[in-house]
Amino acid sequence: IIELVTNFKLVRYEYTSYEGNYKYVFKDSAFRDFLAASYLRKLLLSKEKDNIEIVSSFLANNQDKLEFLRVIKFLSGLITLINEGQEKKEIMVIFWRAIYSNPSNEFRIDGYKKIEFIMELLSQSILEGKIDPLIPKEILERVDNAVISDIDKWKSIIIKSQYSSDRIFSFLLDSVDSADLKLASVAISVLPFLNIRNQASKEL
Repeated sequence: IIELVTNFKLVRYEYTSYEGNYKYVFKDSAFRDFLAASYLRKLLLSKEKDNIEIVSSFLANNQDKLEFLRVIKFLSGLITLINEGQEKKEIMVIFWRAIYSNPSNEFRIDGYKKIEFIMELLSQSILEGKIDPLIPKEILERVDNAVISDIDKWKSIIIKSQYSSDRIFSFLLDSVDSADLKLASVAISVLPFLNIRNQASKEL
């Protein structure tokens, strides 16, 4: 990682007035967050109990903090890129269980902010235009049900995250010709932003 940072000049050496000294800082915080996510992925791949507990604790305790959102989103995408197999299945379970950490290990989605957060993560879990099949189906169903039940409420989040499951995408396509003019208007306004999507988009 140090070689990567050095060779690509991802940091700069500058004076910080509040500390009164010089220090290295990342030119863009996105570099910092991606490297942090890469390190967390490395810990998960190590399969060591202590490392897994470190990552699980980080996910469970920091998912509601804005400064860590991008790190967790990057991690979600990096996990999706792991080669298919038992190892990836195990890591996916660890990741999503940490996102919904509770004694019973039951997946729960409570409230607007939680669903928005999950949609941000799912948008990073796209493989060849499809949601990673290892994502727990219960999570997808609960998000889909919430979004479809009030598509107008969620349109800005869909556009922001660019998340759309097959079910949501099909619903939007069908809604274009709806007799409900408000619903049709919402569908028409959202669909252009979903430019990397499922097989349905290829059939247009």
